[in-house]
Amino acid sequence: MVAGETGTYGPPRQPGDRSMVELVVYPDAHHSFVASELRGIRMYGHWLQYNDAATQDAANRVRAFFGRTLGD
Repeated sequence: MVAGETGTYGPPRQPGDRSMVELVVYPDAHHSFVASELRGIRMYGHWLQYNDAATQDAANRVRAFFGRTLGD
């Protein structure tokens, strides 16, 4: 799970096996930090903004997770 530290939407809280879950929180990253077209906008009371460093790291982590769990 990847999340922006300053995002105002929270992750769902549900029971279950979390042994494969790695929580990564990116400081200064907002909700929708992977949407490159968002250069900073308030929508429905939430700040949405792209963050290149967080996006690149999250993409690398997701690819590595899929490689470990689904194979290359």
